Amino acid sequence: IHTLDRESGALLWERVVPGGVSAAPTLAPEVVYVRTDTGRLVGLSRETGQWRFDVACPAPLGDDPVVLAHDALLVNGRGTVACFERPN
Repeated sequence: IHTLDRESGALLWERVVPGGVSAAPTLAPEVVYVRTDTGRLVGLSRETGQWRFDVACPAPLGDDPVVLAHDALLVNGRGTVACFERPN
């Protein structure tokens, strides 16, 4: 994951996500949600790229995370929904 300054294009931070990234990251005000090829949901600080959390998802994920009030709502291809509360 690479984050660039909007105006200058300078690199702000970058992180390697183990397991590979399976979809475009989803942005929330404070967190970048990343879905991995190994069925995990990773949360990175939007400002610094620091790891906030890394959790195993209860079912295979098919769609990109949708952010609702700072939570990540995940919908897979079989209609299962998993909602993760934002960690403190």
